Amino acid sequence: MEKGYFFIRPLRGRSNHTMPIVYKIDILAALKEKGYNTNRLRKEKLLSEGVIQSLRENKYIALQNISKICELLDCQPADLLEYQKEE
Repeated sequence: MEKGYFFIRPLRGRSNHTMPIVYKIDILAALKEKGYNTNRLRKEKLLSEGVIQSLRENKYIALQNISKICELLDCQPADLLEYQKEE
């Protein structure tokens, strides 16, 4: 899977600058390898359908969801995400 870009949204009243953050791995594939297919993720309410769809589309997900994914994969956020400067 190609690395996916999503953008951290600035806080209200802050600059309009966005930071490109890249998923380093296919998170859904990694979860599936650990036994967490999308049906299980939804059924056990580990991740919502919206979060799963955002991951499929390489879109922004909240840090709360990144935290849950790190718990499920027994990893650190840096194992999932990296910052890449815009060119």
